[in-house]
Amino acid sequence: MQTSVTCRLFNQGFMSQGSGVQGTAKKSAAKTGVAKQLGFTLIELLVVLVLLGLVLSLTVPNVVSWLEGRERSSRIEEFTAKVQHLPLKASTSNQSMLLFDGSELNLDAGRVSFSPALEVLANGYCKGASAILYESNYELEFAISAPFCSVRLLKSTRV
Repeated sequence: MQTSVTCRLFNQGFMSQGSGVQGTAKKSAAKTGVAKQLGFTLIELLVVLVLLGLVLSLTVPNVVSWLEGRERSSRIEEFTAKVQHLPLKASTSNQSMLLFDGSELNLDAGRVSFSPALEVLANGYCKGASAILYESNYELEFAISAPFCSVRLLKSTRV
């Protein structure tokens, strides 16, 4: 019994002398009148989560539409490059080409229909046509003009 009393007295004396971490915190709290706070309160965490939710709700739709726009631009560039390459392909193979759909273009996605059929002569001369590129949620209408298969986007329609 005597030992436990001595230990208690020793611990109280040790902590009150300020040589320990808790003793220092108690002394500084006693001087300033404010207890030292470690961590965050629940209210602070909730406020941060609400603010984070607001920022995400404002930015995520813009990011998604930006990504869709970039994907659509990529499809347009791919289609344009492949159509503009047709005169070179026809002249190097010395064969005329007649395209009804985009199967010969080997596009990554979507399907194409030409109206009238796109004709590229063996000498590389491209007769004009119009084309529609069907994507999952867009229809892109193009005008292909002679003599070099120049491609121009006429309209983009969301389906």
